[in-house]
Amino acid sequence: IASHTGDMLKVAGNASGNFVLDIKNTGREPVSAGAPLQVVQTGGGDAAFTLNGGKVDAGTWEYVLSKENTNWYL
Repeated sequence: IASHTGDMLKVAGNASGNFVLDIKNTGREPVSAGAPLQVVQTGGGDAAFTLNGGKVDAGTWEYVLSKENTNWYL
């Protein structure tokens, strides 16, 4: 998160079900919140994603998961 890069889960087709993401920071603190970081991309469906613990703690900044269309961002 500190360098505003990370893994992304890509689902080419529709996704359904409930999923928990376990996202860890590298330990380095980001200098700013920056733009949203996409962590999930789906082709559609009604999948629901949540964060293990409800947030990612990156020192000064805390990140929560938000949905935009069929994609999810920190």
